[in-house]
Amino acid sequence: MPRVAICGYTNAGKSTLLNALVGKRCSKSTDQLFTTLSPITRSMRIDGRKVMLTDTVGFLEGLPHFMIEAFRSTFSEIYEADVILVVVDASESQKNIRRKLKTSHSTLFNDWLERPIITVFNKIDKAKCFELEPVRHLAPNPVIVSALNQEGIEDLKTKIGELLPPLETKEMILPMSPESLKKLSTLYKKGIVRELYFDSYIKVIYQTSHEEMKRIMEALDVR
Repeated sequence: MPRVAICGYTNAGKSTLLNALVGKRCSKSTDQLFTTLSPITRSMRIDGRKVMLTDTVGFLEGLPHFMIEAFRSTFSEIYEADVILVVVDASESQKNIRRKLKTSHSTLFNDWLERPIITVFNKIDKAKCFELEPVRHLAPNPVIVSALNQEGIEDLKTKIGELLPPLETKEMILPMSPESLKKLSTLYKKGIVRELYFDSYIKVIYQTSHEEMKRIMEALDVR
């Protein structure tokens, strides 16, 4: 199933954004380094489509080169994601925002710009004078949110949905049997069952990504 990775500097509100996207309310947090010590993955649905959302380890400014390389090895979730969310603290100064955006792209995405990137300007509720235009050239697909107050979250979900890999649609015919009902349960978990008909057989109109469709067809031996 499609994967979305959340990345950015420590204290940009990545974990709060993860909770907001999956519909979990959270209280205001204090600034802490390495709150997320290992990647955390949750599932969510966008337009009925199941998506895996991962909050990756936050990174710090001014790391020595050898530590940057070590951090790279933990970022497989980013490099393997279908969509990448770069979270930026919109309440910081324009100078800091510009610097961190430049560093994010040069450090993490130098060779990965073919992956869709959404720049999430978070903490807009705390920003006194945020301006998008001066940093727009560094911010592909910008979305302004307050993860804490759930502001702009639906707009962000819409943007994620637009950038996910296209869906493939397939009609499946299953025999009426207990085994087919188990397969049907798997189909619901892995993708979108658009239509379902029961007769002397089971007819399913099913949607998922091309790669996931191939895996499902092989794993379930469905034709």
